[in-house]
Amino acid sequence: MSFLTLQNIRKSYGEGENQVEVLKGISQLSTGSKSLSDGMKEYTEGISAAYEGTKALNDGIGALWEAGNAMSEGYDEILDGVLSLKDGVKKFNDEGIREITRMGGEDLQQLLTRVRALRTADLDYDTYSGKTAVLKAVYVSLSRQMRSGNKQTAGQKVRKAKNRIRAEKMRRDI
Repeated sequence: MSFLTLQNIRKSYGEGENQVEVLKGISQLSTGSKSLSDGMKEYTEGISAAYEGTKALNDGIGALWEAGNAMSEGYDEILDGVLSLKDGVKKFNDEGIREITRMGGEDLQQLLTRVRALRTADLDYDTYSGKTAVLKAVYVSLSRQMRSGNKQTAGQKVRKAKNRIRAEKMRRDI
C-alpha cells in the first residue's frame, strides 16, 4: 500500500478533474478524522468522568448502607427499651398498685380521711393533759373499729371522733 502523496495521486488518477476531486475528498477525510479524534477525546473524558461518578456513587451507597445498619441497630435498641419499660410498668401495676389497692382499698382511703380530720380537730382542741393524750385515745379507738370490721363510712367515724373530743373538752371544762 502506498501513501497518498501528490505524486502517487498523479500516477493513479492522472491530471485534471479527478485529481481535484480526490484532493477534496482527502481534505474532507482529514477534517473528518480530526473531528473523530476530537470526538474520541471527549468520549474518553466523558467515560472517565462517568467512571469517577460511578465510583463516588458506589462509595455513597456504601455509606448509606452502613448508616442504615446503624439506624436499624438503634431502632432495635429503642424497641428493646420500650418493651422493657412496658414489662416494668406492667409489673409495677401488678405487684405494686394492685397489691396496695387490694390490701388497703376503701379502708385505706377511709383511714386517710380520718387521720386528716383528726389532725384538723387536734389543732382546734386543747386539754389540761395536752393534745397527745386525747388524740392517742381517739387513734386507738379508730384502730379498734377498723380491726373489728365496723363498716361505718369514714365521715361517720370522723364525726364520732370529733364528738368524743368535744365531750372530753366539756368534761374537763366543768
